[in-house]
Amino acid sequence: MADSRKRRKKPDRWRQSTTSQRDETAWTPCLGQALYYVTGVAVMCWLAAKYSAYLETLHENNLWFSNIEEVKREISFRTEQGFYYAYYKQLVHAAHFTAGVCDLTRDNATEHRTINALQRFNIYQEVALAAVYRLFGLQVAPILFYVRSVFALQGLALSCVFATSWLLSGTWYAGALSVVFHVINRPDTTRVDFAIPLRESFALPFLFLQMALVTHYLRSGIPRWQQRPTLLLVFLASLLFALQWQFAQFVFLLQAAALFLLAYAQLLPHTKVFSLYSVHTMALLSVTALQFFHTMILGSLILSFLPASVLLLKLQGEEVRALSLARRLLVCTAHAVALAAAMFAFNYSVKVVIGQQDDAHIYKFLLGKFGLGNPRDLDSQLYLCNGAFQFLDFGSVRRLTMKWVFPVYVLSEACFVLHLLATVVYKWRRVSKLAAAALLFAVQCCPLPWPTNYPRVLSIVVGSLILFSRIRLFGVGNRVVDAKSNRDSDADALLSPQGGARFSIKPEMAYHCMQSLLFAAMATLTLRMKYIWTPHLCVMAAVGLTQPDVWTSVLQRLKVTHRSSVCIAITEISVVPNFSSVDLTTDLTTDLTTDLTADLTTDLP
Repeated sequence: MADSRKRRKKPDRWRQSTTSQRDETAWTPCLGQALYYVTGVAVMCWLAAKYSAYLETLHENNLWFSNIEEVKREISFRTEQGFYYAYYKQLVHAAHFTAGVCDLTRDNATEHRTINALQRFNIYQEVALAAVYRLFGLQVAPILFYVRSVFALQGLALSCVFATSWLLSGTWYAGALSVVFHVINRPDTTRVDFAIPLRESFALPFLFLQMALVTHYLRSGIPRWQQRPTLLLVFLASLLFALQWQFAQFVFLLQAAALFLLAYAQLLPHTKVFSLYSVHTMALLSVTALQFFHTMILGSLILSFLPASVLLLKLQGEEVRALSLARRLLVCTAHAVALAAAMFAFNYSVKVVIGQQDDAHIYKFLLGKFGLGNPRDLDSQLYLCNGAFQFLDFGSVRRLTMKWVFPVYVLSEACFVLHLLATVVYKWRRVSKLAAAALLFAVQCCPLPWPTNYPRVLSIVVGSLILFSRIRLFGVGNRVVDAKSNRDSDADALLSPQGGARFSIKPEMAYHCMQSLLFAAMATLTLRMKYIWTPHLCVMAAVGLTQPDVWTSVLQRLKVTHRSSVCIAITEISVVPNFSSVDLTTDLTTDLTTDLTADLTTDLP
C-alpha cells in the first residue's frame, strides 16, 4: 500500500514542478518587456534633461547671461521679445498679483487707448510664470527663472519627439535617433536659444505633446478605457497650444485637413476623426472664452472647416465607394470644391454676423506673397519685408542635406506615401489588382540602400529594372485562377488582409505621412513655420530607418534578421561623420548677439 501511495504522489510533484516552470517562463517575457520600456523612458527623460541644460549652456556661453547686469539681460530681448517680457516683469513686481492681472485688463500704456492685454495678446504664459514665481517665493532672479522655464519646455518638446517616434516605429531606438537628428540640426529645428520670449517657444512643445497623444489615440489596438483619458489630454494640450500662439488656428486647420483626407479615403475611422474634431472645437472655444471672447478665433477658417468636413463625411455614401477609380476621382474633385465653397461661405457668414475683420491682414499677406495683392498695402508689406515670412530658403535645405536628415526624410516619406497609396488602392475595391500589386512591389523596392550616393538616372533605371524583374519573377499581372475560389490567386494573396497585412499602412502612420506633407508645404510658403516641420522631419526620418514594414523586404533579401543592427549601422554612416562639423558652443552667429556680446564683454572684469 505504501509503495502504491508513493507512486500516486510522484505525478502530483511532477505537475507542480511543471506548473512552476511554466510560470517562470511566462514571467520572463513580461519582465524583459517591462525592463525594455523602463529603459526607453529613462533614456527619454535623460535626453530631455540634457537638451535643456545644453540650450541653457549655449545661451550662457554666448551672452554670459548670469553674470551681466539686469538691464543688459533685458536689452538682449529685442523687438517683440522685450514687449512680452515686460508683462511678466510687471506682474512679478506688482504689489499684489491680482491687482497686476486687473491692470493688464485695463492697459493704457501699450497703445493710445485703453485695451485689455489679455484679450489682445497671447500673454497667459507670462501670467502663469509670474504666478509660479510669486507663489513659491523663488530666490533666483525673475529673468533667470523666465529663461530657464522656456528651456525646460524645450526638453518637453524633445521628449515628445522621442515619444512620437517610439509610438510610430514600435522601438525607442527610433526615438533616440530622432533626438540625434534634432540636435545636430538644431539651427533649423529651433531658434529658442536666441529668441526666447517668442510665442512659438512656449507653444510648440504643447503642439508636439498633442501630436504624440493623437498618435496614441489613432492606434488601432488602443483599449476603450484609454480613449477618453487620451482625448482629455489632447484637449488640454490643444488648449495650451492655442492659448499661447495666435497662429495655432492655421496648424489646427492643417491637422483637420489631414484627418479629413484620411477619413475620406477610409484609412481612419470616422468616429475617431469626429472625436478629434470635437476636441479642436472645444479647445478653440475655450481659448475664445479665456481671451474675453476675442472674435478672431470665431471667424477663423478652422471653425468653418470643421462643420463643412463633418457634413461631407456624413453624406459620403456607400454608392460613392462602389464607383470605379476614374469616376471616384471625379467625385472626389467635386467634393473638394464643395468643401471649399461651404467653408468659405460659412466663414463669410460668421464674419458678417459678428463683424470680425481682425484677420484681414493675414489674407492680404497671402495675396501679396503671390503677387496678387495691393503693393501699397502697409500690413502686407510689413510681413513681406520680414525675412521670417519669406519662402523657405535654399540654405536651410542645404544644411539639412549636408547632415543627411533631409535625404533620409525624402526617402522615408516616399516609402510611406507609396504605402499610403497602396492601402488606398486596396480600400477602393474596383481598382485594377495589377495596379495595386505594382504599387505594393514599388513599396518593397523603394528603400534602396542610400540612392542619394548614386546618380539620379542610375537609381531610377535600377529601381525600374528591379521592379520589372520582381513583377515577372512573382508572376504579377499573369492571371492565375484558383480552381476552387475562381479568384486571382497572386493579386488576392497580396491584397487580402491575411496575405498582405504588412503592406497596409497603420492609421497613425498614415496621419503623420499626410501631416508631414502639409507641414512641408506650410514651411515652404513661410520660413518661420519651418520650426514646426523640421522636428517632424526628424521624426519621419528616424521612423523610416527603423520601420519594419518598410525595411522587412530588404532585410530578408540581405539575410538579416535583426533590424536593430541595421539601424545602428545606418546611424553610424549618416550621423557620426556629422558630429565633426557641428559646433556645439558657437552656433549663434546673428549680428544682434554678436554686437551685444562685444558690448557686454568690455564691461566685464
